[in-house]
Amino acid sequence: MFSLPIIRSPKTLAIRILVIVALILAGASGGAAAYLFVKSSDLAEANDAQAALIEEQAKKIEGLSAKISKYDKRISEISTIKELANNLNTDNNVYVTIKNYEIGNTTSGQFKLVGER
Repeated sequence: MFSLPIIRSPKTLAIRILVIVALILAGASGGAAAYLFVKSSDLAEANDAQAALIEEQAKKIEGLSAKISKYDKRISEISTIKELANNLNTDNNVYVTIKNYEIGNTTSGQFKLVGER
């Protein structure tokens, strides 16, 4: 049979209570530390995944920016060609090729973009 020792002084009782409370608090703080460690690991993994997604989207944006730049250059070339063609202002049936674009005149003498060669 288990029997509790007789506590003869209040000082001994207070020390035993403090030891029990200290052990309980140590166990609770250890558990909290373990929980926080696991949570921080989960957050680190989530941050790594988000960083990978952001990097992937940055590459896509970079590719789209290059395409936009390419089309912007082509639009500029076509605008320049149309201006040159309109400045020719002739009534003859003339086809002019400038930078691989073929331009033909309309019945009013204004040139139009016929197509790319």
